[in-house]
Amino acid sequence: MTEADLHLLLFFKLIWGTFLAFMLAWGFHRSWRYEHGAPASVAYADAPAGHKYTYVYLNPLYLPIALGVYLLLILVLGLCNLWGMTVIFLGAVLTINIYFILLLLLLPLLRHFFSSRACAVLWLLPTFLFYNPAVPDNLAREALWTLKLSPDFPRLFMAVYLPVALVIFGWKLLENHLFYKRTMASAREVTEGRELELFKAELERVSYLSPVKLCYCDCLSSPLSMGFYDQTRVTLLPRRDYTEQELNFIFRHEVCHLQRCDIHTKVFLAFCLAFCWFDPLVWLAVHRASEDLELSCDELVLEGLGREERQAYARLLLSCSGKAPGFTSCLSAAGRTMRYRLKNVVEPRRCLPGTLLLAVVMFLCVMGYGLVMFNI
Repeated sequence: MTEADLHLLLFFKLIWGTFLAFMLAWGFHRSWRYEHGAPASVAYADAPAGHKYTYVYLNPLYLPIALGVYLLLILVLGLCNLWGMTVIFLGAVLTINIYFILLLLLLPLLRHFFSSRACAVLWLLPTFLFYNPAVPDNLAREALWTLKLSPDFPRLFMAVYLPVALVIFGWKLLENHLFYKRTMASAREVTEGRELELFKAELERVSYLSPVKLCYCDCLSSPLSMGFYDQTRVTLLPRRDYTEQELNFIFRHEVCHLQRCDIHTKVFLAFCLAFCWFDPLVWLAVHRASEDLELSCDELVLEGLGREERQAYARLLLSCSGKAPGFTSCLSAAGRTMRYRLKNVVEPRRCLPGTLLLAVVMFLCVMGYGLVMFNI
């Protein structure tokens, strides 16, 4: 490449990085405004007018769907040779792997200074990196490091790595499907009473207008929500007596998950885990990301509440401690996660919102993307 081409490429990266940083910061600010009462300014497909989602600009399912469709087109239509397909997927795996490990190492510091909401959104930045598939191709023309691979590597990739990744991701999807079927088989829908009135009031308060069932289920120990689509979306309560305050806590927490599409985020995290299955640090990072989803909802539920209400929320978390498999938003957890959440509940901290942090990290990710390429 000529010097002029290099300058043009750098200029393109600067423009693209600035644009994505702005869009991420704007999306984060918009979601914050929505969660604090601002009317919806975006019309969502297949959703009633005025309905509010509060995910940050891009639904986290975009990356798994995009790469899945791309893989299908390659295998069925032969749009790319084996080496080209291997390079594309290796680039995605390398990016997710490096980013998740760096974020895992920095997480204690980030959690101390920035909001839980910002920390939760940081895990989703790989979705933005692959938003425009033309960018990786352009950036890869001038990599700082080139990794030499064996000529047999593409065949090894197809024979070993990719099947393992697909089996892990497929198992996660199957596990979720079986859990959903098993749970709904023993669930009883709530059609009247105080619980349903409070649940509908919370949905209306935050302008979540898509249908969500409310059910009781004897086999659960903690409230949770699940379902990919509006037709399957459900919030489930273990069968026990709740005070009105406890129900308000539960419903605000679960509706917050629904608005943020955190069930889709769980699918995205499972996708990242499956395609980085060889790295135990990514498995740990996915666990930390799930923690941040819960911490960010706790943060919103407890915003502006006093010490007594925080203690009541902590008691609720302890009383319904448990774990649910599949792609669910479980109110309470167990073990180390529970101890950390309780500490944050009873000892509130003043943290920076994290809007500028997200913009800076997004910009640095774009500038660093494509600096490593693969060659035979």
